[in-house]
Amino acid sequence: MRTTELLCSNWKWIKLLGCVGLLMLLADASLAQRRAGLCYVSNERDGTISVIDTASDRVVRTIQIGGRLRGIHLSANGRRLYVAMASPMNQRVAGADKIVEINPATGRIVAKHNVGSDPEQFAVSRDGARLYVSNEDANTASVADLKTGDVLVLAGKRETQPAPVRAETATKRRRKA
Repeated sequence: MRTTELLCSNWKWIKLLGCVGLLMLLADASLAQRRAGLCYVSNERDGTISVIDTASDRVVRTIQIGGRLRGIHLSANGRRLYVAMASPMNQRVAGADKIVEINPATGRIVAKHNVGSDPEQFAVSRDGARLYVSNEDANTASVADLKTGDVLVLAGKRETQPAPVRAETATKRRRKA
C-alpha cells in the first residue's frame, strides 16, 4: 500500500468516526432537550403555581396553594420549592403570611414557615437551612431558621413601602498573598 492510499484509508475512518461522534452529540442534545428542566411560576392572583416544561414551553401541571403567591425559588438540590404566600388581594387573613415549602415531585405542601408580615421576595441559603425574606407592607427583613421554624432576625423600619428586593447569599473568598 502506498502512503497516499494509507492516508486516504485512514481519512475514511476518521470521517466515519467524526460522523458517528456528531450523531452521538445530536442524540445527546435531543435527549437533553427531552429531559430539560421544569420552570415554576407563581400566579399571584389565583394562588397557583404553573409548572412549565422548558423543552416544550407548555404547562404540564398546576399546583393549588391558595393565598397571594409571589417570590418563588427552588432549593439548590431541587428537592424543595419555596413560594412566598400572603393574604389575597385587598383582604387580611390571619396566618396567611408564610413561605410555603413544597415537594416539587408531588406538588404537596411540606411545611409553612413563619417569616413576618407580607413576604414578597426571599432567598434560600445554599445549605437549605435559612430563608432571607423581604416583608413588603411592614418594610422589614427577616431571617428564618427552616429547621426550628424560628424567626431569628426581624429588622427594618415600618415607615415607608419598600421596593421588592432580591436577597442573595455570598461566600467570602480569601485572597492569597
